[in-house]
Amino acid sequence: FLQVLFPILSPSSHVLPSSSGQPKTVELKLHEPLERDVQVVTISIPDPERGITTYLKIMHDVTRERSIDRSKSEFISIAAHQLRTPLSAIKWTLRLVLDGDLGEITPTQVDFLRKAYETNERMIRLVSDLLDVARIEEGRFGYTFAMGNILQLIEKIILGLRSVADEKKISLELEKPDVPAPEIKFDLARISLVLQNLLENGIHYTPPEGKITVRVSQDADFLKVSVSDTGVGIPRHQLKRLFTK
Repeated sequence: FLQVLFPILSPSSHVLPSSSGQPKTVELKLHEPLERDVQVVTISIPDPERGITTYLKIMHDVTRERSIDRSKSEFISIAAHQLRTPLSAIKWTLRLVLDGDLGEITPTQVDFLRKAYETNERMIRLVSDLLDVARIEEGRFGYTFAMGNILQLIEKIILGLRSVADEKKISLELEKPDVPAPEIKFDLARISLVLQNLLENGIHYTPPEGKITVRVSQDADFLKVSVSDTGVGIPRHQLKRLFTK
């Protein structure tokens, strides 16, 4: 009861994000008398006549919801791991055939096999995304920070996507800062994932003859990296869902 009144006393409490003006919601884990996950909303009730403010605490037991979330994450993780092995086997088999290691094939066969290979690659990327989601929800999406050159990383990613952009006749450009960018500390794998996703989405949702621009600028002690395109964009009423599942 004391932890509900004063959530800061709980060893495992955190404040949930909320819109401006909305009551604060704190989620905490109770261990006695039973282990429960509880959300506590605190609503202030001012009393101008008496010059005091009273508070109303509303408790919501979310134990079942959290249990379902954990089960779902475990299922996603297991399913993704099971899918990865056969997809990798299909990938290398198709690669062997396309490279001619199993004999000559006709141009028509090459075209069909290449399409199958690209579809399989998309499936592998989807499985990797599912694994990332499971790791994030389980708190296993760790970071490894090290000094590195962000410009070199961006150039490498753009080089890898240049052929796809050229195929759609999309201009893919990098605007560098006026002065050489210094090395900074960042997680190379995670930043690569972010930039790769932004640029792939840009290519996918930008019509032919469009343009994608990656800008790197320096502002005081920070480097700013932005990605813009001339694609369809996101409707304004959907922007609030940008960082939701």
